[in-house]
Amino acid sequence: MSGQEEVWVPITVHLPLGFAKSWSPNKCAPVSFICGPYAIIMLAQLGNTVLVPVLPFLVKEYVSPSHVAKQYGILQSAMWIAQTLLSPMLGALSDSIGRRQVIFVSLLISMAGCVCLGYSTTFIQMLASRIITGAGFQIALFRAYFATTQPKEKRTGSFGLIGVIQGFSLFVGPTIGGLISAFGGKRMAAFGAAAAFATAALVCLVWKPDEDTVEVQLRRRASSTGLTGDALRSHEASRKTVAGVKFVKVSVDSGLVPGAEVTYYFGSVGKAMYKFWLLMAYLASHGVIPLLFLNFFYRFAFAAYKSNFAFLCHSALEFGPKEVGFVLSAMGLGGIFVQGVLVRVVTTAVGEERTLLLAMVSTALGFSALSYVKTVYHLAPALALVSVGYGLAVPCLSTLFSNVPMEQGIMQGIAGSIDRFGQSFGPILGGWLLDLVGQGWLMLCTGTALAVISSICLLFVGDGCLSWIKDSIFGKANAGYDPVGLDQSDNSVGLEMEMEMEPLDREDELSPGKEEGEVLNGFKVAPTLESMEGGNGYARA
Repeated sequence: MSGQEEVWVPITVHLPLGFAKSWSPNKCAPVSFICGPYAIIMLAQLGNTVLVPVLPFLVKEYVSPSHVAKQYGILQSAMWIAQTLLSPMLGALSDSIGRRQVIFVSLLISMAGCVCLGYSTTFIQMLASRIITGAGFQIALFRAYFATTQPKEKRTGSFGLIGVIQGFSLFVGPTIGGLISAFGGKRMAAFGAAAAFATAALVCLVWKPDEDTVEVQLRRRASSTGLTGDALRSHEASRKTVAGVKFVKVSVDSGLVPGAEVTYYFGSVGKAMYKFWLLMAYLASHGVIPLLFLNFFYRFAFAAYKSNFAFLCHSALEFGPKEVGFVLSAMGLGGIFVQGVLVRVVTTAVGEERTLLLAMVSTALGFSALSYVKTVYHLAPALALVSVGYGLAVPCLSTLFSNVPMEQGIMQGIAGSIDRFGQSFGPILGGWLLDLVGQGWLMLCTGTALAVISSICLLFVGDGCLSWIKDSIFGKANAGYDPVGLDQSDNSVGLEMEMEMEPLDREDELSPGKEEGEVLNGFKVAPTLESMEGGNGYARA
């Protein structure tokens, strides 16, 4: 009305989650998921899993029936070997020019490999197409992206979400591949995988990553100096004193002492060998070597099983690509439940090391049970054991590696290389054994070998499994030193010593810095190697 003052009333409009922020893909929550890294990962993983139930039957068209399993193992190993060799190169290139550019090109390479597979008419052409696919997309590129762009407290959630997406892709991809092959033919599944990679490349074009290429490059140059030599020594030297107590690393070889001068023989080769030996000695002092062996053999056994699973279903149950796809999808769904729910419950109750023991037992029993499969009712419980074992083992291995007190880029790189080597050679040996002894004996031998090797390795992984067995047989004992589960806030280095732990009265305590046989923090201290060689080394109980 004229003459009256206008009154403005504020109102709130509730828009869908994220859209109130911005329509920009790098700020809007739903759009950032649809056009962001997780969408690219899901599409790329779908491109890989679509071919899982189809490729074994596609090989049969070009290979004699007596050599199908062996030739299929060669195809799978060729792809993994290509990934193993090219992964460091792609990672270094992405550090230099940016993640998105390398990821985009790698997706196009994988798409080209799938197209070549669809047009292949000989086994050699199929082999070349799998090598091209392996030279393309690498999930490690996204792990590197999250490691360099997100704060430390958010990285675990991002890596966990990658695992969930991989499980979802394993659930959906085989079903899609089986249905495509049933209605359009086996070759159409290869073109479907190419379409998934092409869609991922288009999403990558609109993705705006949160990274600064210059900062990433400078950080890489700074962190790569003295990767396995000076970096490890400075890492230990910075932690020689914890809470006022000095810790030392002593060895009969003075080269392990931080700051010691070392003479390298045979030039750069000798220096490289020394640094490799230094790294292995450091890992051995923290009990990581048995864990690396366990990781290799577990991945090796699982790759041998996975590469021959379709042949098992076909020979025992006369399954085709569609049925194999349904079975693999069911396993993927079970894996999502295990990694999303069950692993947290079990690790909270018994810890990572004992959970890893249960995972090895479950996987070995599942492999052995597969050798007796005659009906679907036999197949279901065997696959349930395998799914539970794999779902528990992978997170536990990652957690135990992350507990090692060293640069995690180095540690995860070593673990990843061991992982890929196991997956590279498992299909070849699995296919050869399948032709040699048959499907039943293959799975029985795989399960038995995994049980024996994992039992030996787990005896030396930390104190969890060994102390558990000792406590069960001899009763509760004193807790020992857990090198793998070492708390990150107290990164004491390994000591070669004997300690005489005799609790004394508090009034008898003396101050630190005494001679051997005197008292430090309520315990009588025995000499370390350093003190025996003329130094004054002490250790805290």
